[in-house]
Amino acid sequence: MRQGLPEGAYVYALKENGTIFYIGKGHGNRYMSHFECIRKDRECGHGPCNYIREAQLDGEIITSHILKDGMEDAEAYELEHQLIDKAREMGLPIINLVDKGPGVYGYKWTPDQRAARREQFKELKDAGKLDHFIYSNIGRKETEEQKIKRSQSIRTAWEDPDLKQKQSKVVKKWMSDPEKKQRHLDGVRSDDARKKNSESHKGKTSRAKTWPGLIAPDGTIHAPIYNLNAFCVDHHLSYHGIWYVVKGRNTDYNGWKVLSDTVSFQ
Repeated sequence: MRQGLPEGAYVYALKENGTIFYIGKGHGNRYMSHFECIRKDRECGHGPCNYIREAQLDGEIITSHILKDGMEDAEAYELEHQLIDKAREMGLPIINLVDKGPGVYGYKWTPDQRAARREQFKELKDAGKLDHFIYSNIGRKETEEQKIKRSQSIRTAWEDPDLKQKQSKVVKKWMSDPEKKQRHLDGVRSDDARKKNSESHKGKTSRAKTWPGLIAPDGTIHAPIYNLNAFCVDHHLSYHGIWYVVKGRNTDYNGWKVLSDTVSFQ
């Protein structure tokens, strides 16, 4: 019997009466988390958990086994992929939705599946059984290494011009709906939102960029501007609208114009 948790990243298998039906990759106690989910009666909707729950009701024996540990994430993902392929070639009843990767990344849901999923979560929410999902990360602290890794991952993703173009189309389509746009603006300009943003910037402007200045629709000159986000909050302006002006992408935003270098504000 294994003593203690597996080391590093690992690949594990779930078996029903000795036959593998699921292969996964994890860290820490991941390989036993499915049983913990069932023990605490969590209706998570996760494929392996649902399978185990139904199998145990039928009296079947479900076990979890570490196939290999002590690996880096990339090596573990690759081994997981190879073992899933091998299991399918052998005709084993594998229930994995995808061949590898974090969760079901890359899996395409059908409209019927999405509708069923929404209905399922609605029922769980009404029954008060979603608290362990909603609050699972509250109070969780990231290490500096995790922060750097997440930041690098996001920056690398946004270097892809196709992703930028796709996201731009999504935003433009969303903002083209008058009702959605107004709802967004109402939220940004609400008293609670302004108070929250103002409080969040107090004493935290040392890294904020200083901008030359802006001219208001009534001709008032605001210069220099030490924190563009806080300035927009204080003047009930859309940050993105003003940002496009100061970056020179638009000439004005609702009458607000960037301060010309030839204009003196002494």
